[in-house]
Amino acid sequence: MKTVENCGATAEPFGAKPTIVTAVVGVLAGATLFLSGCQNGSCDYVSKCPNDGPTSPVAEQNNNTLCNNRKDDPTCGGYYNSYLACFQSNQTCTPSGVTDYTVTDGICGAQYAQWQDCYYGIDGGAYVDAAGE
Repeated sequence: MKTVENCGATAEPFGAKPTIVTAVVGVLAGATLFLSGCQNGSCDYVSKCPNDGPTSPVAEQNNNTLCNNRKDDPTCGGYYNSYLACFQSNQTCTPSGVTDYTVTDGICGAQYAQWQDCYYGIDGGAYVDAAGE
């Protein structure tokens, strides 16, 4: 069974003070994530599929804002980033040139499920992200 990392999401107990041990552990954890293939998804990503129609400038800005808010979320942002990176690395197009979400989401299903579980699992689904949405 393949495990999926929560790339970038961290949590420290309230009042935790950084120490040299914390710094060393942080550096080692960062190196492990780098070497294990933890990638960043881009909120400025352009679809690989030529017929995924353009959006209006306003819609594009709204999508980028929502994407960045999800990535920057301190609780679930790492999971969203993992899904985004997977989707962008594995985006598959249909013969008609639009995104084949069945194939792409199938490849990235574990990452998507972890993000959804985190996002909707907080406070019984009443989670509000960093943007208040």
